Amino acid sequence: MLVALASGAGSYVEKVREAQLGMWLVNLRTVDAKGLGLEPDGLHLTTPSQVILGEMLAQAFPLAHHSSVRAVASKASRMHRNFVTQFFDYIGF
Repeated sequence: MLVALASGAGSYVEKVREAQLGMWLVNLRTVDAKGLGLEPDGLHLTTPSQVILGEMLAQAFPLAHHSSVRAVASKASRMHRNFVTQFFDYIGF
């Protein structure tokens, strides 16, 4: 599970968010925290926003768990390639 940045200062915040939201890993699920309420410091989530984020993570977790279990159960006997070769293909190695 990855929580994409909801706040930050500086010129790299959107670049970091773009990288976080664009990551592709087999068992990774990203939850976007942008738009949740922030404390007056502009960096930390308010308590109600932390509760909402927790609910978002709870909803995303079964999807991550289910998809990884399903992939193993449904494709394991048919897969002739492993994750390493798929990863190298993905990055163009």
